[in-house]
Amino acid sequence: MSGPKVVRIVSREEVLMICQRELARVDAALAEWGPVLSRCGLAMPAEVTRRRQQLNALLARDQFIEVQKQAPLLVEWLDAQLEELVNAQFTPEARAARGRAGLAASAASLVAECQARGIELTGATRQGLEAGDSQEVSRILSQLAAGNSELGQEVDAALQNRLRPDEERQFLRDWQAAQSRQDPRTAVADKQLTLLRGLGAQVDAFCERLDTIHQLEDETRQSLQMDSLCIDLAKAVREERHRANLRREITALLSQLGETVAISDELEAQLGHLQERHQQMVAARAAASTKEAVLKGLRQLGYEVREGMATAWESEGRLVLQHPSGDGYGVELGGRGEKLQVRAVGFGAPTSQAKDTAAEERWCGELSQIGSELGKMGGQLEILRSTPVGAQPVKRVVLSREEERSEEGAEEMKLRSLGESR
Repeated sequence: MSGPKVVRIVSREEVLMICQRELARVDAALAEWGPVLSRCGLAMPAEVTRRRQQLNALLARDQFIEVQKQAPLLVEWLDAQLEELVNAQFTPEARAARGRAGLAASAASLVAECQARGIELTGATRQGLEAGDSQEVSRILSQLAAGNSELGQEVDAALQNRLRPDEERQFLRDWQAAQSRQDPRTAVADKQLTLLRGLGAQVDAFCERLDTIHQLEDETRQSLQMDSLCIDLAKAVREERHRANLRREITALLSQLGETVAISDELEAQLGHLQERHQQMVAARAAASTKEAVLKGLRQLGYEVREGMATAWESEGRLVLQHPSGDGYGVELGGRGEKLQVRAVGFGAPTSQAKDTAAEERWCGELSQIGSELGKMGGQLEILRSTPVGAQPVKRVVLSREEERSEEGAEEMKLRSLGESR
């Protein structure tokens, strides 16, 4: 048992706000990945939808702790699973793009050779060569080779074989790139390029650097430039992931604040501003819900709790209620923030130490009952500091005129009720 206490109450409403914040982060992650999957021509996996629905089910069953555990795990799982999908989609595409770029780079030479030999090219053929169209390149090479046996000998044998119909096409530039891919750093670069492309970042400059490195004959120079490229790619991936995380957090905060403003380019500044506003909102709602939770508990114990008392408590910084028994004791509730001061108090002149002790012990039991009811509803009552019974004299207070009128009205209603029952 104890006397005056400092307590912190986490109401059901406050717990719900915490859970909703976690769910908003999950939804923000889904919103971030949605356009990425769309660019890849992929649909959101059914497993993702199922696990998101499971979180809703947990919340509906008031399993608040599980929601707070599972939501962050789902975000991590999402990132891992969807990154694999993006890698699987983009890696072949990236290699094909480099192959087309190599063919397009050789288009000028093919056009010049055709002009030198008097071969006229249509506009469509020129466009195909410039775009790296493998069929157009194959057709022109075959035409040139057929017209000049010496030219046919100059055409790379491996390249010529790969141009045959119904076979997998692999041009000289592709073959060089394939040899370079034996270097594990190339595989790392491919993965980083894939992720950057999936996150919507511009990667053309990096791809050009990689193509240039593949063409280098000096192995020492090639190795140094590959190291430099990997360092720059790793930095770009970190920065893009950081920006993605900022966008997610901003999206989650906007959802909690009920706003739909656009995400600015100044991500750090916008996030800081929203976090400050969100903290203010949460603190205000938590303070209000805490007072409501305490007053509801007192009402269930028989105390007369009227409408507007929470407002009066906030404005005055304290609230005093007489015990339903009318034995000259009651409770005083103080504090405006998350920490509350609660204690048993007496009215009028001091009586006996025994009565004071009994009043303190009674209030201690009532507070325990309030905590138990809060726990059933998903809330929590935490005692931060307490004073032993009898360590301090019971505080004597005088009811305000408003409180006296309230108590007189309550007594009158009690007597009237007793008279009617007789």
